[in-house]
Amino acid sequence: MAFIKEKVLEKLELFESFNLTYDGKKRKVSEATNWYVDTEREIYFVWLGGGALETPKTYALIWKNRKAIIDVETRLSIDKTTWIMNMIASKQLESQKSDLMNILGEITFIMYKGKKVELQLLSDIEFVEEKRLNG
Repeated sequence: MAFIKEKVLEKLELFESFNLTYDGKKRKVSEATNWYVDTEREIYFVWLGGGALETPKTYALIWKNRKAIIDVETRLSIDKTTWIMNMIASKQLESQKSDLMNILGEITFIMYKGKKVELQLLSDIEFVEEKRLNG
């Protein structure tokens, strides 16, 4: 199954179980809050905050109940979009580093409606204990 965009409120209890925070506060949802979901593979991708002025956008990727938090600066050009990223992820995902990048490629393909997105890591993914990703 491919990723679909859906309203978070349709799965609010599940969303809240992920204990997502941004800037030290629990991430709130509204009628307008959407996420990208692949339920078959248990993958959820949601914007947490940022993106204004010089603050990077921050996203959470949840894969089989394990988190990755991704800070993104977006660079636009005529022929592509580039995501320049820092990522911190659950230690349990360390052996799936290339899978994480492939999943992000799938998600950005859907987000940008098939336009080319180049993913660049500023530094290697930092893998930490899951509790460090819970706010």
